[in-house]
Amino acid sequence: MSRKRFNEEVVIHSELVVQNVDHLGIVAGLIDEIGVVKYINENVGRDPRERVSAGIIVKAMVL
Repeated sequence: MSRKRFNEEVVIHSELVVQNVDHLGIVAGLIDEIGVVKYINENVGRDPRERVSAGIIVKAMVL
């Protein structure tokens, strides 16, 4: 029986593998699904000098 912690694979039996994915994938998926990034980008606008849009920055801060 081997056990690891902190976002690593946990092998309890040879047939069963448990992985910790936390909540980040779920939250990122919901942000994409409801269109938060697009909404923010449309309402804030875009400066030609920016490398990252305001919507992406907000998404990163939420995650």
